[in-house]
Parts: sequence; C-alpha cells; structure tokens
Amino acid sequence: MQVKLNSENKDLGKPGEGLPWVEQVLMNFFFKLLVRLRSRRYFETLFTKEANLICDLVESKGTDSLESRVVVDRVVGMEDSSRDWSCYMTLEHLNIVNTGVFQLIKSLVNDEDELNEVRIENVKPSCDSGEASWEEFQKVIKLVPRNLKKLKNLNSKNSHKHPWFGELNAFQWSALIALHMGIHRKQIERIIQKIDGHVV
Repeated sequence: MQVKLNSENKDLGKPGEGLPWVEQVLMNFFFKLLVRLRSRRYFETLFTKEANLICDLVESKGTDSLESRVVVDRVVGMEDSSRDWSCYMTLEHLNIVNTGVFQLIKSLVNDEDELNEVRIENVKPSCDSGEASWEEFQKVIKLVPRNLKKLKNLNSKNSHKHPWFGELNAFQWSALIALHMGIHRKQIERIIQKIDGHVV
C-alpha cells in the first residue's frame, strides 16, 4: 500500500502553548465535576475501554499508514501543536504520559516530595516514532492498570500541579489519564480517516 504524504501548510502552535482560554476553563470545570461524580472503578474501566479501541484501530492498519504524518482537525483537549502526528507518534505520546503519570501517582500516594514539574512540551513524541511505540503501548496498557490496582487509596493528601488543571491528587491524576486516552483515540481515528482518503 502506498500513502500520499500530506502537503498542507503545517502552521501549528508551539508545544506547551496550551488550549484556547475558554476551552481550558470549561474543560477544567467539567473535569473537576466529573471526578466528584464518578468512582475509581469508572475511570479504570474507561482507561481499558479506550485502550482496546485504540488497539482495534491500530491493528486495522498497516505499517505505512501508522507511520504517516498528516495534519488533522484539532480534537477538544489537544494542543494545536499535536495535530500533525502519525499514529505511531500518538502511541509514543500515550506511553510517555501513562508511564510518567503512574510514577507521579505512586509518588503522591507515598507522600514523596520534590516532584518534577509537569510540562506539556516534555511529553511530545519523537518525529521518527515507529513500530516500537506500538509494541510498548501494548505493554503499558496492561501494566499501568495492574499497578494502579495495587495502590489501595488514591485520595492522597498531597497533590501536584498540572499546567492546565492546577493541583491534582492521585485519584484525579488517574482519572485524567483515562480521559486523555479518549482524546488521543479520537486523534488516531482522524489520522486514519485522513490517510484512507489519500490511499492510491
């Protein structure tokens, strides 16, 4: 299969630039509301559901499609700078975030101090992400839920700042990675739809 490369002007925002102000305010409000209304089990189930949907999408495509970068419309909750990724790049980003946030959650539960500042620009994927990101993704989506279940209480006294959502405790961070999976599942859907329109 041969895939045409996207030739659109990639005039995108800068990494770490954030979301449009109104969108960020609304997302912050609804996120905080959702974590008050939903349980730990709900977010555990959501994480696994989104992971399985991503796996189905990836398994439906060949390597050429998965490594092709195209510009897609921005998904709500996603920075403009991330609109030109490949599927492999998106998977690498999810690996970075899911493993990093799990370590953060573990540190919060254990009352550890001196945590590293979370910066959006530090979790961007490499431009040459390849099949290894898919192999790693399949491991991470099993390890993270399994290790989270070993932590008895996620309602930590300590919190750590997210650049967009402010101070979050361990439970809120665990909820965030589940919702984050859904954002990038939508991105992968858009990437694949865009590529399918360019198959020759």
